[in-house]
Amino acid sequence: MDKVVLLKNGQQWRIDTQEDSWVVDVVFVAIGNMTAPRNLGAPIDQKLSHLVHDDIQKIEEKHRHILVVGGGDSASEYAQILCKRGHEVSLSYRKDKFVRQLPQNVEKITKLITDEKVRFYPATEVKKISAVLEKPEVELSDGTLVKVDSIVTALGNERPKAYLEKIGIGLEMEANEDFLESPVSGLFLVGDLASGPKGGSINYAFNSGVHAVEKACDLYLDCENPA
Repeated sequence: MDKVVLLKNGQQWRIDTQEDSWVVDVVFVAIGNMTAPRNLGAPIDQKLSHLVHDDIQKIEEKHRHILVVGGGDSASEYAQILCKRGHEVSLSYRKDKFVRQLPQNVEKITKLITDEKVRFYPATEVKKISAVLEKPEVELSDGTLVKVDSIVTALGNERPKAYLEKIGIGLEMEANEDFLESPVSGLFLVGDLASGPKGGSINYAFNSGVHAVEKACDLYLDCENPA
């Protein structure tokens, strides 16, 4: 999709692609999170770049002590899996308690911390990663130095803002709704794009689509409300 253009009648949209164009009454955009994962935003010794990952599958068995950075479901599940694999695990999270995890993940990671199987550094961020004897030494924002073998980040993805702006989409959140609609009526973002800063889940993604279609049927289309 190259461009989304509101026609002069103010009621229809033209969708331009490299091969064709269509005129439609309603547009639903469900492109997911296309951009790269958020990075640490901290200085990293170039000799250690191969030891900082955003994918748990890149963690090698020989790397015994792993620092997980993040506090969402992915970070919690990374820590749980690494513990089961026999790694020594530390967890750094910028908040002092978990607020974005599913209840079952909060319960599991809390037990691992209580049982001292995961060393938790709450209210901290990574400030710098230095090389000490060719291994990472991580300086946290509270001054703590953590010596590890590898680091895995779970900081979420940046929303594809540049792409959306390029194709002509501006957004605002509908009050008390689980989807996004542009300031000009009839254009909706659904799925992961609707989650905003809260983050998303499969159920959330599906529900956002259902709610958007319900509103489209009520206001813009001559169709039976699926509800």
